[in-house]
Order: sequence, then C-alpha cells, then structure tokens
Amino acid sequence: SRLSEMGILVKDASALERISNVKDVYFDKTGTLTEPDKKEVRFSRRLDSNDISILMSIENGSRHPYAKQLQKKFSNYQSLDIENWQEVPGSGPKCCWRGDLYEIRPRQDQLRGFSLLKNGDLYFEVEIGETPKVRLEKTLSELKNWARLHLISGDKKSSVESFLQSQKQFSGVHAEIGPEAKAAIVSEPELSAFVGDGVNDLLVLASVSVGVSMGNGIRETIDQSDVVIGDGSLEKLLFLWRSSHEYTRSVAIILGISIFYNLTFSILSIYGFVSPLFAAIIMPMSSAFVVAVAGFLGSGRLLSNQNQLPLKLNAREAV
Repeated sequence: SRLSEMGILVKDASALERISNVKDVYFDKTGTLTEPDKKEVRFSRRLDSNDISILMSIENGSRHPYAKQLQKKFSNYQSLDIENWQEVPGSGPKCCWRGDLYEIRPRQDQLRGFSLLKNGDLYFEVEIGETPKVRLEKTLSELKNWARLHLISGDKKSSVESFLQSQKQFSGVHAEIGPEAKAAIVSEPELSAFVGDGVNDLLVLASVSVGVSMGNGIRETIDQSDVVIGDGSLEKLLFLWRSSHEYTRSVAIILGISIFYNLTFSILSIYGFVSPLFAAIIMPMSSAFVVAVAGFLGSGRLLSNQNQLPLKLNAREAV
C-alpha cells in the first residue's frame, strides 16, 4: 500500500477507522514536534575527553532525541567498557564504570537538557536547544479541523511555555508530567490518540485508542503502537490522518453501493422484472463490482492525498 511505501506502518485496517473517529490528540513535545538544535549544545563546565567518553558511553544506548543529537555531535569519541546499563522510564539511562554509578536525570532548573550525576552528586549539566520541526504549524492547523489538540510533556514548564509562544493550536497543555500521569490523562477521553517519539511512552501507548510512534523506537514501543512513522515526519503524520478519513469514507461508499446493488436485483427478481436465473448470475458479480469500485476509490481518492503533501515522498524515503 501507499502508506507502507512511504514508511508508515499501520498494524491493521481498524486503526485507520479509529483514527478517523478520534476526538482528542495528545502530542509529546521533544522529538515529536521539535528536534534538538545541534548548534546549541552547552555544558555547565569545560569537559575533557574522558568526561565526553563517559557521557557518550551512557547515551549510546538511548533512543531519546537528546541522546541521538549528542551521538551525532560526538561520533568520534570511543565508548568505555561500562556495566549494568539501564534506561529508567521518566528519567534517563544509568550505568557503572570503574565502580562509580553514573545517572542521567532531568535538570532541576528550568533549562532544556539534563544533568549527569556521579554517585548521586552533580557531575555536570548539559543544555540543548530545540527547534520546531518542518511544517509543524501547517500540520497542527489541519489536524485541528478533525480533533482537539493537546500538548503533554515531561519537560519543564518554562520549556513548554517557550514552545507555546509560537504555537497556538492546543486546547490543553500539561508540563512536567511523568509516564504514569501521562497515561492517566490521555486515557480520560473515550476516543483519544497519542503521538510521541516512543521514549518512555509504553504506558501511554497502551492507554489510548490509537498510539502513533514517530521514529524507529525500541522493539517494545513498536509492539505497543498502532502506527509507526519510521522517520518521524510530520508530513507523513498529516497524510496518515487524511488517509484515515478517506478510508472510512470509501468504506461507507462501497458498503452503500453493495447494499443498493443486491437489494435492487432482489426486488427486480421478486416482481418478475428479471428471471431468477439472471439474478442468480448477476448478484455474485456484485463482489467483483465492489472490488472494482474499491480500486477506483483507492487510486483516485485516497491516494490522491499524496499530491497535497508539501514535500514529494516516495518509496526510497521509507524506513
């Protein structure tokens, strides 16, 4: 299908139907609506090569957007032989090296980034800037026509408020929210969707009508998601929503045609306008007719939405 060719993995057709019925869409912020700015990475003190090696050894196993940005920035640094690496939901990764415990935790101030602790004490802090993703405003403006939009983030309140200065599409905003609280909030509406980058979102994805992962996350995240958009593209998220509404509209049209077709020939046969033999021959042809109509709608309506995308997308972009 065109969705799969574009790198959009939909687990089953019922997910498309549920998307078209969703009334509330909850968005994570970091990695979903924004991306780290590689030009804006600052440290609370001057780091030597050993400090950076420690940092990268911890971050190399993480799928968080900050971690992936640092992996690009410091790709030449060699990883250390760390032990007991573990990613803590709602916090960050931790590990042991030479008998010391290193942990990444959210910053206690209002700046974007994180703190690295050594044996429970602050080792240094990292500040990372963010920029809105391409086509963010267009995506939110169109999605707002179909559902109420909510922002739900574990980031500090000041970071969320800074982001909201340029984005006015949200009906509700939640900041400094942990995984358990996120799951409770998004499960309140009867029909809701959650769109996140998959990091620390397993509970949330299991609590909503439709879970959408933006990017290739961990295996558990993919298993919990109804839809996975491999490259995290907002253009493809918008195409997914358009496609879901076209899909349900096409199903309704096809069902109506099928009912009308069979009912018409049944009545004609009962009142003698057509012979029973002719009706017996023509009625099974309704299946072929419905398939033909489905193919026409699929190529002419549902997939025509591709032309509305601001960027040209093709199979080579699929992840």
